[in-house]
Amino acid sequence: VQEEKLLLKTGEYLKSIGNNALVICDNNIYKKFYGDLHGSLKDNNIANNVFIFSGECCPEEINKIIESIKEKKADFVFGIGGGKTLDTAKLAGFNTGLPWVMFATSASTCASWTNVAILYTKDGVYKDTVDLGKTPNLTLVDESIIIKAPKELLLAGIGDSFAKYHEANLVYKSKLVQKDEFSEI
Repeated sequence: VQEEKLLLKTGEYLKSIGNNALVICDNNIYKKFYGDLHGSLKDNNIANNVFIFSGECCPEEINKIIESIKEKKADFVFGIGGGKTLDTAKLAGFNTGLPWVMFATSASTCASWTNVAILYTKDGVYKDTVDLGKTPNLTLVDESIIIKAPKELLLAGIGDSFAKYHEANLVYKSKLVQKDEFSEI
């Protein structure tokens, strides 16, 4: 769903997903957007607790979130922010079998809608690309938030889009090779 001022209506879209969200965001996003988000969730009778994301999409952080999901009895995961936040939320939802909803706050990432998540070590070193086998249950984009994001994030998003062409070609060619290898067996 993409529309202006969507943050104020988010709860309307989440009613069909669940009744108790674990909201995953970093401290900056919390300060900027959580008040409006909380109001919309409350107006739609959706309970929510916040997990402040540390900044690294790593197994240690994902395990902390999974514990919080269990402790708070969340029935879905709601990630709001940038790529690492959203990938972490997706992996937490995936590993608990819960639905995950993504809310992008910049145009610099495709994490809000893709079926993959990039996993790092706690020190920020790339570890793996995880294929989740499905895309988020819902992706939300508030145009009024995206337009106010720093221009550097838009430029990063454009560069990322160009890179996707080459990444997709490599994955496609890799799968063709694997398919051919299996056909010879």
